[in-house]
Amino acid sequence: MSHTARVGRRARRPAPRNPPLSLFCFFFLPPFLPPPTSPPPASPSRCFTLHPMNPFFGAHARSTLHGWFSSYSRDPRIEIESRVRGVNKQGFEAVLERLREGPWTAREAETLDRMHASGVRETIELASGKRTFLRKAKHAQPITIEISAEFAVRFALASEVECPPDDSRVISYRHKRRTSFVHKGMFAFELTRVNQGASKAQAQNSPLLYEIELEFCGQQLGDALPNPGYLTDSMLMKARPRSHPLTVSLALMLANPSP
Repeated sequence: MSHTARVGRRARRPAPRNPPLSLFCFFFLPPFLPPPTSPPPASPSRCFTLHPMNPFFGAHARSTLHGWFSSYSRDPRIEIESRVRGVNKQGFEAVLERLREGPWTAREAETLDRMHASGVRETIELASGKRTFLRKAKHAQPITIEISAEFAVRFALASEVECPPDDSRVISYRHKRRTSFVHKGMFAFELTRVNQGASKAQAQNSPLLYEIELEFCGQQLGDALPNPGYLTDSMLMKARPRSHPLTVSLALMLANPSP
């Protein structure tokens, strides 16, 4: 057989096919990006925009959350939480339905929040009439991840301290119907329908708002608490849009924004 024929035969053999890099990235890369080539802008809001084709929260968000869990994961006074901004009814109901179908333990509550001019929040449990007075404090600048012009996820570190009854004037009312979903005693999704206004009557007649929060609640686990790296990645996996029920809500929110 001539050299030309052998070359032709080799040339006709199909080259081995490797899986596309995009599929590898989708299934195997961790839920964060490599460090940015330049430092993030020094903005007091600390707001970062995601690339539309790569919806991860970024190395800065992961590093910050890891620091929070390293310092505060065993402190019952501290809240590490994320809140979804821009939730509409369709997205809210989609998340609610998916969580009801999962392994999460659900709990219902209906409350009335009265925000006092002093900054104290008075919460009345409507079923029992119990009142609590809390003052919330921030312990770090929140991090906001912009996913679209209308949709964002905000991570925050804060505390709520119980305080004596407050008799300063009430400046706002929030009637809340909340469903909480807890899994393994470590993280809780809180889905809340809210009517709010400057007076109780205004709140009763205001349009519904929809809120979705994810909160770390594992401080009581003690020695059974996983390491900060696990807690960080677990929270990011639950909060990112494509990995859990928020996948459905994000698609609905972006495709069918509220009027």
